[in-house]
Amino acid sequence: MKKDKISVIMPVYNTEKYLKRCLDSIVEALKNFKYNYEVLVINDGSTGNEEKIIKEYLNSEFFYFKKENGGLANTKNFGIEKSRGLYLSFIDSDDYIDENFYNEAFDKYITKDNLNDIVVYDWETIDVKNNSSYVVEAKNLKYSDDKKGCMDCMIMPSSCNKIVKKELFFNLRFPDGYIYEDLGTTPILFCRTNKIKYINKPYYKYYLSESSIMRSSFNEKNLQMIDIFDILFKRLELEDKLNYDEKSKIIYEVFTRRFYESILEPMAGLSFKKRYKLLRILSKKINKIKALLKNNYYLKLEINKNNFIKKISNKFLMFSLFNNFIFILSLIITKRLYYKLLHIKYTSIQDEVK
Repeated sequence: MKKDKISVIMPVYNTEKYLKRCLDSIVEALKNFKYNYEVLVINDGSTGNEEKIIKEYLNSEFFYFKKENGGLANTKNFGIEKSRGLYLSFIDSDDYIDENFYNEAFDKYITKDNLNDIVVYDWETIDVKNNSSYVVEAKNLKYSDDKKGCMDCMIMPSSCNKIVKKELFFNLRFPDGYIYEDLGTTPILFCRTNKIKYINKPYYKYYLSESSIMRSSFNEKNLQMIDIFDILFKRLELEDKLNYDEKSKIIYEVFTRRFYESILEPMAGLSFKKRYKLLRILSKKINKIKALLKNNYYLKLEINKNNFIKKISNKFLMFSLFNNFIFILSLIITKRLYYKLLHIKYTSIQDEVK
């Protein structure tokens, strides 16, 4: 008996080369699906033969929308508005999914008595350049709790390796006009429920092509992540289910992991001149984020002998950022100082309180 429904939202922009593979994988994953579903394929102003390919798949469950180019966040939001499902799934059109992506989630973890609001999968990175593949886990396994573990991992923000109950998007959309739109949205979804199930299987296939953004050199556009932090933290302030301390922990962990791993580490490899220029912009942006300036986990963490150097180094780094000490920052972020001398790297709240 068909009693549940999912909306699969697939933004498409200039991915003609990979489109059939993605669509075929969705067809295969839904072939034996027991419940109602719809697939919304949204052409975000592609300039190739995407429309012709998409129209080959249209039927009573596959729907096609064509719109002017507005970016990935805009297209996802368009899909949310058009969707009729109880659950949402976002699939990037240059990636693909395993045939069990939907069936296992619904049969075991959604339609049972203990309904889950979010189901999270690992992903497998298909690295074209190096002709290799590797699995990226979607949970930090030092936590037993799925929610905490999935919150504190590098690929937490991704919307593509998750199935999410639509009602969690109430008054919430992806930040329009920005890259890193998932980072401004997914943590809020996690905050709105405790019914989260992690499945340790790489059912999402992330295709790392030659032109992937992950291969592009770090530049000023990447600093939009700081703007997204500001949007995220302002949204977090409005979430009434969390107390002040819970919000402070989330701000600390979400910011530090991405700040160190996605901003500082790429900057370490830049020339001094380019790094100096970007750090000036970075410091200016960060000083506008009030949630960081008043966060207790940056200002008042107790120092203990187990990670004394790391904590002092991190505090000095943040102090330099907040006070625009650009030359000192640039020296800190050279690989020699950053890794070998100061031992600066991401640490979670769990690590800090040991």
